[in-house]
Amino acid sequence: MLEKIFTTKTQLQAIEAEIASISIRRDRIVARLPGARVEIEEAAAARLKALTADREDAKAEAAAQNRVDRARSALDALEAALKEFDRQASEAEARRIAEADRVERHASAEKTRADIAAFEDALKRLMPPFRKFVETSGELGSFHFDCRQISEYANNAARELEVAATFAVDELHRIALGIESGSHPIPNRTKPAPVTARPPMPPMRQVFATQPLAWTDADGNVKTHPAWFEVTLTAALAERAIELGAAVNLDHETAKANRLAPREFLVPVVDRCIALNDVGAQPPAVQPDKPKWNGNGTTLPPGFEPLDRGPSFNVTTKGAAP
Repeated sequence: MLEKIFTTKTQLQAIEAEIASISIRRDRIVARLPGARVEIEEAAAARLKALTADREDAKAEAAAQNRVDRARSALDALEAALKEFDRQASEAEARRIAEADRVERHASAEKTRADIAAFEDALKRLMPPFRKFVETSGELGSFHFDCRQISEYANNAARELEVAATFAVDELHRIALGIESGSHPIPNRTKPAPVTARPPMPPMRQVFATQPLAWTDADGNVKTHPAWFEVTLTAALAERAIELGAAVNLDHETAKANRLAPREFLVPVVDRCIALNDVGAQPPAVQPDKPKWNGNGTTLPPGFEPLDRGPSFNVTTKGAAP
């Protein structure tokens, strides 16, 4: 029974665990978005192909339309789930802040009450020897002027101290109640860091990079990606890459011809990339070489040029054997 009591989560821990669970489930949905958007693009391409075929095929057109509808429905469901997770996370964060404030206020009020009790105890232990001091100095003051003045001053101070302490203790108890209820600020409280709401996840899109890319993500980190590979970007950055001629859609002929070609994934440096947004002042990007195929079916390293020795020829040296 005692083990169960000591291992029970506090209300604050339970809310924090709930927020962590929401974040994990939300991230799972986010990871599925690029695939869902690719499916819509491929389904739309398949529908267009069915509609523009040489021969009309109502069955093929209906199947293509059903695929588009299913892909759109799946994406709508994922986006709706994201909105729901964002709502749940916002509500849970508000409860976490309120519970954290309640816990902090309760702890501060308990500390204030403990300090009040220590103050009252110290005052009780102080007054008896202080009154003894007044009495002793008064006896000496019967024949000594300075002792008489000290006794009178100490006697007045003792009376004022007891009256002031009585008023102070009553006010301190009211302050402790106010701290716990929220009507009084927490003493010596450090200003909490501002809590910023988690921005909604922007729409993502997969494209095929035909030039090395560089961009700054939402956290301010500069990312790079090599040419001739698929890349997942925000929809705005993906559109920008296509406008700059640095990427194509996955259904483009260039992507279809090169996306499965074997090549090494080498992360480029920023100054050799096409900047999709502000990545700082960088030199113009160097146009990458298209992949060159070797005779054994592999690609040559970027920038590699085979040495051209020209046509073959024979060399005859003087005195050589016939």
